[in-house]
Amino acid sequence: MCGIAGVVWRDAGAEDRRLIVAMTERLAHRGPDDEAYWFAPQIALGFRRLSIIDPEHGRQPVKNEDGSVVAMCNGEIYNHGLHREELGQLGHRFDSGSDAEVLPHLYEARGEEFVSALQGKFALALYDTERRRLVLARDRLGIKPLYYVATPSAFWFASEIKSLLVAPDLVPEVDRRALDLLLAFKHVPGDETLLEGVRLLRPGTRLDYDLDSHAATLTQYYQIPTARVSATRSEAVAGVRDRFDSAVRRRLMSDVPIGVSLSGGLDSSAVCASVALQTGRGPKTFSVYAGDRVNELGYARMVAERYKTDHHEITVEPTELNDIVPTVMWHLEEPMSISEVPTYYLGRAVGGRVKVLLCGEGADELFGGYKRFAPISLMPFLPRRMLTWGYLRGINGLTSGERRALFSASQRPYAGGNSNPWLDRALAERGDGTVNRLLRYELAQQLRSQVTRLDKLTMAHGVEARCPFLDPELVDYVTGLPSSWKVRGSHEKVLLKRAMADRLPEPVIARRKFGMSNPVTTIFRGPFRDLCRAELEAGRDVLDRYFEWSAIDRLFGDTRRYPVWLKIPEQQLFHVYLFLSWHRLFVDREPPPAAPPSAMRVNRMPHEPMEDGP
Repeated sequence: MCGIAGVVWRDAGAEDRRLIVAMTERLAHRGPDDEAYWFAPQIALGFRRLSIIDPEHGRQPVKNEDGSVVAMCNGEIYNHGLHREELGQLGHRFDSGSDAEVLPHLYEARGEEFVSALQGKFALALYDTERRRLVLARDRLGIKPLYYVATPSAFWFASEIKSLLVAPDLVPEVDRRALDLLLAFKHVPGDETLLEGVRLLRPGTRLDYDLDSHAATLTQYYQIPTARVSATRSEAVAGVRDRFDSAVRRRLMSDVPIGVSLSGGLDSSAVCASVALQTGRGPKTFSVYAGDRVNELGYARMVAERYKTDHHEITVEPTELNDIVPTVMWHLEEPMSISEVPTYYLGRAVGGRVKVLLCGEGADELFGGYKRFAPISLMPFLPRRMLTWGYLRGINGLTSGERRALFSASQRPYAGGNSNPWLDRALAERGDGTVNRLLRYELAQQLRSQVTRLDKLTMAHGVEARCPFLDPELVDYVTGLPSSWKVRGSHEKVLLKRAMADRLPEPVIARRKFGMSNPVTTIFRGPFRDLCRAELEAGRDVLDRYFEWSAIDRLFGDTRRYPVWLKIPEQQLFHVYLFLSWHRLFVDREPPPAAPPSAMRVNRMPHEPMEDGP
């Protein structure tokens, strides 16, 4: 829930309260229910609220008894009840039932280490007025985003990059090294962003900022564990089911209606089943079809009928791609892929119906749900160079040679090689199988952009997405189990399927994973090819700084002659097209687009309520 923003001025007396108001207004979509501000010498905090816990009294920022510690939180603290009880025994007093209110009191009791005691998904800011210290932190898996930047006048932070652009002395420029990383990995790994100087606080990390020295210190308080879990296979099946149900139960914490995103796949179906069994009734479920090549509505309907959910099938007539891309880009803040469009439509369809949406995100990275794990399971002793190359070509972007051929003379010096240092470090770990090492890499690196875009594209419509599969207790348990129990030969997610076998229809368990398609080659066979060329030609004044126009022109010619194995010119052109759209919004600062209209049809299929509870 919510959006947070703040600024720390370097010089006393330089405060401009209008800036924090402007920063916070840019986060209005994340918190349409309320806004609030807090000011002190050299520091200001802004908050936008999506009311979920204690809607009447749970306003933020929150304070301790004497007001010396102030905090605000985007997200949910699932174990706040436990901390509230313990802190109450120590004499702390509370004014509301808000989960965020435990933060200043827990900080008083435990100091900066209070973050390690939090169970939930969050991006938080806390200010200690006596020590003049600002504390920023993100949850263990990085579900909630938090960005920051230091300029000559101040230190700025916010839930989204667009809020930071309010800073008057922030001149947005492309981080050229990050551009190379983007084209290599289809996201910018680590803590960099495409904007020079703007950083993303890493998952499981705390930032301490001293207002006197203006020094920032980063501390990583969580890493995905590598220790083995001692359990038999049958114990592991029961252990997964019990921990998953606990994770779902924690995410049912809400004082507003909750829904479930039900795609028809194993992951979201498992979430739906767990909600229904624990509450004794079918939840509101939502299935969205936005013209994807695979229509999964039939599978979702099987699960909805089994658990008698209040089911909504939402069919969207997709807007022309060139019209919807700027809108999606404005919320994503980083070029991604065409597959983000259905997620945007999901948030749009659900917005106004529920404020909280449980999703199946993270199950593929945790249990080995991608097809790329099959050959590694069958041939576990593949050379490391081959594994790295396979990841580069299989799930990432352009090779070093392709990037160099595409780059302009000024961008070419920033072109790196084909190495992946994050993957190399994961593969260098000892004491575990190759598949488990890759799964930890997926959770620690690949998943970052995935959960960030889910958060942004649902919060764009005032909807908070919750991900039970990314519960730290479940993650810590499953990552310690043998990889052969998760991926066996060509069979993926074996352990999860066994754990859910008696809960879901057999066709849902037995079906192979589809996932959202990425039909770039298909759209280039239609009118989008000429439209894309016209867009790129219109943006040559921008593109010439980073790309060689003759290379772009050659790629358009290649779309008539290919595809050839592993050479997809359409993919390269689409990367450039997305970058241009991003550049216009965040570097050239063109006004953000209005969301284009699109036809949306909702078919509600209510069922009789479940007769029995859990």
